[in-house]
Amino acid sequence: MADQPSSITAAHLCGMMQALSHKHRLSIIDCLKDGERDVQSIQESLSLGQSTVSQHLAVMRTQKIVKERRAGRRVFYRLTHVELLEWLLKGSDLSSLMNGQPDPEEPAT
Repeated sequence: MADQPSSITAAHLCGMMQALSHKHRLSIIDCLKDGERDVQSIQESLSLGQSTVSQHLAVMRTQKIVKERRAGRRVFYRLTHVELLEWLLKGSDLSSLMNGQPDPEEPAT
């Protein structure tokens, strides 16, 4: 029988996948693909309110998708695991998915 992931690993993976199942959270990941950004710059990039961005970042922080760093009154976020981004982007461009553009590798219908 193949090795199965432990229940802790499986539970953590399920939590991460649930956290990633929201378009704003995927957009935040896309914003963080080039490195650390503060909450205000994420807000401006996504045209979302501060409370909305903060709530989504809190969910992602709980699931250890992002890490925070405080510098005075500013809070900066970065991806905890860059390989997560690489996995999400493998085979498709997250930016085009977020903007509703077709996947260039999918045949037109």
